Amino acid sequence: MKNKIQKNTNRGSFWERISRKRLTGFLISAITELLRQFGTSIIGGGCLLEQLGVVKILVVDSTYFSLWDGAADEFPGTGTNAGIKWHACFDILTGKLHWFELTKGSTHDRKCFPDIESLSFTLVIVDLGYWDFNLLWEIKRIGGFFLSRIKSSAVVYITEIVQGKISQK
Repeated sequence: MKNKIQKNTNRGSFWERISRKRLTGFLISAITELLRQFGTSIIGGGCLLEQLGVVKILVVDSTYFSLWDGAADEFPGTGTNAGIKWHACFDILTGKLHWFELTKGSTHDRKCFPDIESLSFTLVIVDLGYWDFNLLWEIKRIGGFFLSRIKSSAVVYITEIVQGKISQK
């Protein structure tokens, strides 16, 4: 990062989100719930990844770095005059960087994303900055999976009940 923008950077929200107990707690809760839903067949035998049908679990996020005001023409910012965004995707099973891109600070997260075709048999974890029905549909179309909070403005229709019952309400 320092070589690309010629500036030292502090820990940004990207690293804070990755290192905070909040992410750890969320992942533990998600995996615990998956194990509960799949029952003891996973615990008794077989790999969770095989049961889920995934070979990779990727986390995609971005972080914003403020730049000096003189860079505003090339790197317009949001909240500051100038800024740069680092969009990155990490494989949480290996800890390796899967993909990254540097953009102007004003670039919306959704405009930067790894190649969709590389996400077959992959669980992609994103925040609301990447929420886009077309993106989620494309991930599903190529045989990938996604995990995200749902946007408050989203309208959800239940088209299939996999297990259990749903009330008429």
